[in-house]
Amino acid sequence: MENIKNSEVSKFQILRTIFILGCLINITLYFVPGFEVTNLFDKSDGIYSAYEIIKILGEHQKTGLQLLYVTIVVLYIVFTVLAISYPKRWIFILGASLTVFSLLWNFSSSGNGKIHYLLIFKILSNLGDVFILSGFFIKHPTIDASLQDRRKKTEGKGASMINKKQRIILSVMAIAMFATFLYLPFGVIGECGYHFFYEFKNYYYGCGIHSMALIVEWIGIVILGGIFLLLAKDE
Repeated sequence: MENIKNSEVSKFQILRTIFILGCLINITLYFVPGFEVTNLFDKSDGIYSAYEIIKILGEHQKTGLQLLYVTIVVLYIVFTVLAISYPKRWIFILGASLTVFSLLWNFSSSGNGKIHYLLIFKILSNLGDVFILSGFFIKHPTIDASLQDRRKKTEGKGASMINKKQRIILSVMAIAMFATFLYLPFGVIGECGYHFFYEFKNYYYGCGIHSMALIVEWIGIVILGGIFLLLAKDE
């Protein structure tokens, strides 16, 4: 029995190290020039980092894409810190899920022809993604077990599903969701930026709602709100 427990601890430590290493690789590559850029707005062709490309997107009102990339990098930093200081299973699952979303996004938007990975950069990026996907298989041998015991003890006692802090967090999430509808990203025919919905017909005729930017906002609210909900649950 003791050998099984030691094996689980060893497995957890190895997988957690791999997960953290993957996050650190992706965070580091964010600042390393690894994209070959051609015909991107008015910029000279050359090798740029993701950070520099994000700055270019912001200069040309590509707010949705800019928000997406910034959100992903910030979340990788958050997951790295939490994996070290608060290594619960949901941390690793959320981190791996973020990588799945990022891979699907890159796959669906890979045909713009203006930005290409350098080979070594692509290899390192894929390596980091594979490391992070290990989060689906990470389970803390003591913390997760204690949480399961706590859940069993509270079952059947009529305990409230959510506490006061979680209700406040849900209210904030609902307000943030409403704000995304009130202050919409407009685009399609030209870049119209973010404006209140009542300005749409008066000043931005010919533009439509930038649906992808709106979806990115919702994903960010759900992920960040979910993190705070889970953190509040254990307090």
